Formats: sequence, C-alpha cells, structure tokens
Amino acid sequence: MTGGTEADRRGVVRVLAVAVAILGTLVLGAVVTAPAHAVTGSYTVGVSDNKPSTFSDPRLKQIGIRTARLVIPWNGITRDPKTIAAWMDAARAHGIQPLVAFDRTRGNNCPQRPCYLPTAKQFAREFKKFRKKYAYVRYYTPWNEANHPGQPTAKRPDRVADFHDAIADQCRKCVVVAGDPLDTAGVGGWMRSYEKRLKTEHRRKVGIWGLHNYVSANYFSTSGTQEALKATKADVWLTETGGIVQMLTYQQATRLEYDEARAARALAFALDLMAKYPCRFKRIYVYNWQAAPKDRFDTGVINPDGRARPSFNVLANAMQASSPIQQAKSRCADLRARQAKSRGK
Repeated sequence: MTGGTEADRRGVVRVLAVAVAILGTLVLGAVVTAPAHAVTGSYTVGVSDNKPSTFSDPRLKQIGIRTARLVIPWNGITRDPKTIAAWMDAARAHGIQPLVAFDRTRGNNCPQRPCYLPTAKQFAREFKKFRKKYAYVRYYTPWNEANHPGQPTAKRPDRVADFHDAIADQCRKCVVVAGDPLDTAGVGGWMRSYEKRLKTEHRRKVGIWGLHNYVSANYFSTSGTQEALKATKADVWLTETGGIVQMLTYQQATRLEYDEARAARALAFALDLMAKYPCRFKRIYVYNWQAAPKDRFDTGVINPDGRARPSFNVLANAMQASSPIQQAKSRCADLRARQAKSRGK
C-alpha cells in the first residue's frame, strides 16, 4: 500500500473512493480444516506486510507462505536502518524470500507539498547502500504503487524506469519487478511510457510487471486489470492485492463498511481472476496478514485479536494443490501447446 506504513492510507482511500461498488454475491471457498502446503513448481502466493511479527505466526508456515513483500522509503537504509533490519532478520530467520519495494519518504504529502522525488543518482546511491547490507536479496521493485496520485512518481514513469535501470545495473542477477502501478484508469498508458523510457534510454526490456489490483478485487470489476494486461507482453505479478474489510477516510467517513464476508469474496475474486490468465500472472502477494486495531484501511486476513477471518480460509485454500491458482502452470502449458499446434496447421 502506498506510503509504506500501516497508518498511511489517505491516498488509497481517495483513489478507491472513485470506483463504483458492485457488491455482487460470490461463493466463498470451503473452510480449510487441515494444514495446507505450497506445491513444488506451483505458482507463488505470498504476503505483503511490513510487520516482523507476521513471521512468528505458525499459520503462515502452516499454509505454505514462503515469500513476503517489504515496502521501505527509498532512502530508508540511511534514515531508518533498524526498522529495516528487524524485518529482514525476522524474514531470514523464518526462511522467507523477500521482495523489496522502494517508496516515498515518510512525511511526503503528494500531490501537495512536501512531495520530493529523488534523482536517479540519489536513488542509485541509496540502493548501493542497501545492496551492500543485504546482498542476498534478489527481488526488487523500483517504486511502490508508482502511478498513485499520492506518489511523486505519479506523472513520472520515466523516472521510475531510471530507478529500474539503476537496480538492474548494480545487480545483474536480480529480478526487477517493474512499476507496481495501481489498476486505476490510465494504468495502461503509464505502463507503456515506462517501457518506452526503459527501452529507448537504457536498452532494457521489462520482464515482469508488478500490479496492485485493489479496484478490480474490491469492486468486482476486471477492467483495470485487463487494461494493464493489454499494455504489456511481459509477465505480471500481483505484488499487492487483498479484500478490504473496512475503509475509512482520515475524517472517519465510511467508504466501505466493515464486512469480513465481502473482503473474503474480494480476495477470492482476485485469485480467480489470476487463475483465468494462467500464462500471464506468475505471483500474488496478499496485503496484509494481521489487521491493526482501529485500522482505517483494514485488509488483514487475521483479526487484531488473532482470530482467523474468512479471508484466511480463502488464502489457505489457494495454497491447496487442487486450487485453480496452483494448477495454473499446467493449464498454461496445455494452452500454449494447443496454440502451437494450431499455428502448425
């Protein structure tokens, strides 16, 4: 979520509020009553969560989560190294593969001031410091939710592409997950501008796009996700998505009323949408694990008191070998084989 902290939700509330809610009735998956484990060679399901305590919950290991996404300020290694170290150390101790996404500095108030966008040289310098400290990290995103109006990068896909190049230049074996845009109107144009800059100025191609499809998931619409898919030929990771239990503004106005069942349906919708495109989507990171008390943007699959919500059952079911998302790789292979056979006729 944009801002990189649990409390920073203002921009997301503003963006999601413009969508028209279509709160259709979907069937919730069956409750999991036995431990589930990820299947070797299956598609990857992870969590996006900045709390080190998440990795101590035995249910995370029980259902087979082995990767997590961390969002940090672009210069966090200089300004807040202890907070980063706490998460990184906890993740490594529990065998969690990190995906690190960079973000604006705390205190920014884009599109109003302050709204600071670092230069490519400044970003490269800070990334070099991070790499020196955490050389084992291999997965990066240059900027979190970069097309969001609350980000200094909202109208600067070119600058984010420059950050992409800086990461790829310093870490040749790393996987750089491009962009991380939100699935709002115009996402396709933003992505195309990013790819053009990366190709013309840096002679690089996007191999993987990150996408946050909160709008698609929580308003049960595929338009934003489909716009993003049409904008690129690259694979796509849903680097942040989830079912919103409750969404309030800073003034405590209700955007989405508290509804755990609706949030579970939204998460199921995101997973089903991913499974419908088996040759495009490769990973999904669910935001987030445990909700904070009185959280205005509440997406937790675990309640603040530790109770598993219906969304947890949806997530756990997605890890089962029989789930559509875990069978996506074999379905993609079958689809490509049929396409190749058709072309040969």
